[in-house]
Amino acid sequence: MKELRHILSGIVSDLGISNDLKLIKIKSEWKNITGELIFMHSEPWSLKDGILIVKVDSPHWMQEIKFHENLIIERINDHAIREIKLKLGRIERHAHGRGKKSRKSSLNRDDMRFIDMVTSEIKDEGLKYSIRRAIEKSFIQMKK
Repeated sequence: MKELRHILSGIVSDLGISNDLKLIKIKSEWKNITGELIFMHSEPWSLKDGILIVKVDSPHWMQEIKFHENLIIERINDHAIREIKLKLGRIERHAHGRGKKSRKSSLNRDDMRFIDMVTSEIKDEGLKYSIRRAIEKSFIQMKK
């Protein structure tokens, strides 16, 4: 008789949700895997074919994670991760995690549409992110 674990493993594999479950587990353990500082500036975003995509809030933290990539992979090796790719983006827990008001909540829909329009043609993700943040901060300062 097969163990339940093997049966469930087969079902998960057949449904194609194995990576989703691995990602959920990695997300739940991310703070322990990376430590407090990297945790505050990054979050696992997707997982496919052994490549973990991690969203990071600044180029500085992208460098820091790249420096620690082998250690991070070693700590999550039970999920068969062989590479980490980084993606620049906003980490949503920042707005809630430190008690600060979210920049988005200070900007109205027209402000956000304008920022999207201005930055939509920028191909370099690091530059695009920096310009978005600068415009957002400028709008917020003007509203004070």
